[in-house]
Amino acid sequence: MKAISKVLLAATLCGLFTSCSDDSENAPVAPAGKLIATVGGMAWESEAIASVEHDFEWIHVVSRIDNKEIWVLVNKDDAVGTYEVTGYGDQVGPSPDAIVTYNNSSSEGSSSTYFDKDVVVGSVTITEIDEVNKTVSGTFYSKVKSNTTGTLLEITSGSFTKIPMEM
Repeated sequence: MKAISKVLLAATLCGLFTSCSDDSENAPVAPAGKLIATVGGMAWESEAIASVEHDFEWIHVVSRIDNKEIWVLVNKDDAVGTYEVTGYGDQVGPSPDAIVTYNNSSSEGSSSTYFDKDVVVGSVTITEIDEVNKTVSGTFYSKVKSNTTGTLLEITSGSFTKIPMEM
């Protein structure tokens, strides 16, 4: 009986700890040329494009479906790594290291920048920058907030793979 109790306790603890892990660790991988995510509980998959703004040192990935779009922006143009998505509020000064924005068909824009300055609301990881084939890959998740209504939305399980880059 003690052995069964120990197994049940171990299974319960394992379940508790793994269910709280970072969402990006278990995120599905997008097919080449596409961005996938879960936006407010709804699946998203579409082709995407990326641009590298060397003057501003940005990597900018954009994905559109109908009149909706997701933007993932990292303020480093040549660095594989993980970047915190933080709020910006009405502050002046340097932009956050990473920004996630969602615009829906009703013109209501939601962004990570609408949270208070330096509040961490997500993460973007650039996993590969292929300069030869001009593509970028990565993962992301973030909370976004509407500037007009204050409505919160979560974007989870985000992944983009071998997105063509314009340089």
